[in-house]
Amino acid sequence: MGWGSIVSQLSGGPKFRKYRKITQETMGTRHMNEYVSLQKQATYTLLTDLGDTPANFVNHIKRWEFRGRDLIQSSHLPA
Repeated sequence: MGWGSIVSQLSGGPKFRKYRKITQETMGTRHMNEYVSLQKQATYTLLTDLGDTPANFVNHIKRWEFRGRDLIQSSHLPA
């Protein structure tokens, strides 16, 4: 893995503009409200699972992390 694909390392060319556009479309301040209900649902599920089976802490955290990433990718990133 090289460092060339990291947005902070890109100069102001077409690749940078593409990444910036995707970032603004998915993570800009105007779009953050779209995530609130997803965050609340995922947090409720995590806390419920932790209360029911605290010994599975690591598995609950992993599932919560992957669920959040998958929801963001499937609902907000262009194909």
